[in-house]
Amino acid sequence: MTTTEDVKRYRRFVQGEVDGIHYYTTLADLEEDEQLATVYRDMAKMEQRHLAVWEAELERAGVVQTRPTPTRKARALMWVARRFGTDTVLPILIYQWIKLPQDAFQ
Repeated sequence: MTTTEDVKRYRRFVQGEVDGIHYYTTLADLEEDEQLATVYRDMAKMEQRHLAVWEAELERAGVVQTRPTPTRKARALMWVARRFGTDTVLPILIYQWIKLPQDAFQ
């Protein structure tokens, strides 16, 4: 049975995947190296698959939810990437990934 805590966690995961899709599609659009741009596009596709999993979990729990938009933080980081280059934001994105809560991997 899905608990209230599970639903909160799934919603957090959905938002994380939406932000990830935004990061990777933007990075792909900005990247001049086509091979690296392809890697970013592939990562965005992977995030979309993850998003589908968490949306299905919410649906299975009886939660009807519209897909959220990227957070202000995600939009701001990608604005910085467009303005100052992707090298400016990559360390921040890597740090965010390293600092993910442990339940992100369950």
